[in-house]
Amino acid sequence: MPKGRGMANLLRNVERQMNEEHDKQDRILRAAALITMHRHWGWREKRLLGLLEMIDEVISECGDTKQKSMIQMLDEETGIELQNGDGKSWKELAFLNAEIDIGKLTLPKLIYMRQQELKWIPSLVIAYILLALHRKCGFGADRCGRVYAQILEVEEEFSWSEKDVAEACRKETGIDIDKVQFLREVSDGSGKKTG
Repeated sequence: MPKGRGMANLLRNVERQMNEEHDKQDRILRAAALITMHRHWGWREKRLLGLLEMIDEVISECGDTKQKSMIQMLDEETGIELQNGDGKSWKELAFLNAEIDIGKLTLPKLIYMRQQELKWIPSLVIAYILLALHRKCGFGADRCGRVYAQILEVEEEFSWSEKDVAEACRKETGIDIDKVQFLREVSDGSGKKTG
């Protein structure tokens, strides 16, 4: 394992990977959610755009609660227990269910933790989409579960292709996910993605 600067560079690379993966999954899953709500629930453009705003509100609300991950909140509020690609529950992993003082972690432990978090990014994005439907639209566990399955079907239909699902979203719903993302960044004033 590298030492000193090499470790710091490794951490920066892992965090860059996390940001890139989050941006990709956010784009894919938001577009898949819009397609799902349009196809299966009959939502039209105005309501779909409202959903995107509700998702951002939930992200902001959950960000104020540093003690819990959104994955944990979803489980506690709906009973939906998301797993990562390895089939692990959030309950099995300290970084998702414990208060960790990041400042006390050694650099190798922090790097390892961040590498493990990468596997959870799709679940995180699903969690904040479903939390928005639950908290803001009154969807219960059953409806959230159906939406979750439908989102996964849309993802699979387009072979998890970021470009294809975004294009399908534009064609089917009339919403250009990239344009909406740009407007979110501009209105946020930070130039950074809010989701």
